[in-house]
Amino acid sequence: MGAWNGFPLFQGVFVDITKHKAILNELEIEQERYRIITEMTEDITFEQDLLTDVMSYSQNYAKVFHRPLVVANYRAQKVAVGHFHPDDRALLDTLEKQFEEGRLHFAFEGRLRMPDGGYQWFSVCCKIVRDRNGKPIKAIGRIANINGKKLEENRLRHEARTDQLTGLANKAAFEREAAQGLAGGPGCLLVLDVDDFKSVNDTYGHLFGDEVIRTVAATLRETFRASDVIGRIGGDEFAVFADTSEEQAVRTRCEELLRRLRDARYANGCRISASIGVAFSPRHGKAYATLFAHADAALYHLKKNLGKGGYAVYDAEEAKGKRQDDAG
Repeated sequence: MGAWNGFPLFQGVFVDITKHKAILNELEIEQERYRIITEMTEDITFEQDLLTDVMSYSQNYAKVFHRPLVVANYRAQKVAVGHFHPDDRALLDTLEKQFEEGRLHFAFEGRLRMPDGGYQWFSVCCKIVRDRNGKPIKAIGRIANINGKKLEENRLRHEARTDQLTGLANKAAFEREAAQGLAGGPGCLLVLDVDDFKSVNDTYGHLFGDEVIRTVAATLRETFRASDVIGRIGGDEFAVFADTSEEQAVRTRCEELLRRLRDARYANGCRISASIGVAFSPRHGKAYATLFAHADAALYHLKKNLGKGGYAVYDAEEAKGKRQDDAG
């Protein structure tokens, strides 16, 4: 500031900021557009400042989880640990390790705790932003609810492995799960069929036949452990795989099962029995196909030579005799 001919004189520089204002205006419009689009979906966006350790969420986060939109000391206090299902928390350690190793993109699925205390499935994708020197400064990402999709996948998976009449594992699922069990160590395989089931169907009709099948399935569940694999592998054929080689315990279980089936009461007065063949791994074979063949051979020998309504453990000498009889 000065004077000129007695008048105050101001000196300054005029800078054209039209372009700068236009950029700021465009940025505000873009941010508003992003906010509107975000609010139109149920997805949640987040931005974590890796330098200050502050996590910020979009408005949907508060609507869905009833939690603050801004959380300080996010990594330091391991806030995420309390939000994930206990069975999914190991994933967080893996992600932390990958971040330390320099990974820049993350995509994973996990169950997050809801306000009612339950858990729902969400997908999370995130990208790490670095400064000019390559130092990570922000994590920006999106959280989407995929619970409906997961429930549908689980339903389809359950249907794919389940026999619709009994709810037991179907043949393909049983074979797969029994083979997996055999790979883990000793076990036993039981093959069961309902005695004279064709006659039951012909005499009392298929509706009653279905009732018998469901009763056998329920009795198998009651008799064996929840950890045992139980399946319906044919019309009136069932199988059980148990990860045990204790023969006496298996014999006791077979006797209990047969007794329960004999004692079952039906409105038409019909009485049902079943026969069981048993084979043990590794004594009678390690592969599923071998063990099944031997359990089936024991069942065949029982019904042909000893009568129906009992059980038999595979015996190699008896099987040898059977082959010789067939050859003769």
